[in-house]
Amino acid sequence: MSTSNQSSRKRITHQSESIKVIVRVRPLLPSRVEGVFRDSDQVVFVNNSNATVSIDASNKQVQCTYDYAFGPESTQNDLYSKVSSCIDSAVLGYNATILAYGQTGTGKTYSMFGPQISTTFKRHRRALQLMSSQYGVIPRSIQHIFEKLSKDEKTGVLSAFSVSTSFIQVYNDQVFDMFGDPERSNPLEIHEDRNNAFSGSEIT
Repeated sequence: MSTSNQSSRKRITHQSESIKVIVRVRPLLPSRVEGVFRDSDQVVFVNNSNATVSIDASNKQVQCTYDYAFGPESTQNDLYSKVSSCIDSAVLGYNATILAYGQTGTGKTYSMFGPQISTTFKRHRRALQLMSSQYGVIPRSIQHIFEKLSKDEKTGVLSAFSVSTSFIQVYNDQVFDMFGDPERSNPLEIHEDRNNAFSGSEIT
């Protein structure tokens, strides 16, 4: 391993071996706004500088502080810039997890994948540029991984590499292989043995 790679491992280990919590508040959807929405109707406030989210309603005042906080005006790139170190860690061999959590309709799918765009729309160059700016964490992570590996290969840090991936979904307490079973017709069988190790159906 090269000296530069060793220093990168030390830096990433020092900075990234912890759990960080990011809150992102999505804008109101047009379908959720009835009549005229006034600034005075707003009850959730985000302060990016001190990473706080405040709720100021008539019957409740709450303020919480997180590692990072993003308001409705935040971009996909703003969010990814705070989680991209996980990808650098993964490329260096560390385990890394980016978990999106929240109620239905809070914007998890948009943050992780990006907007749903029709196949016809994808054929237009302008649409592709728009899509790339709105890519979520997952497509940005894939691009990041291959750009990092390509750069390391060209500079001699890596002589060869292999990349594999699985795509599973946990839904209603069942686990599905989204590559091998996109229709979610055959849930995977997952078992825990006496040694607390998990095993089960073969994943694509």
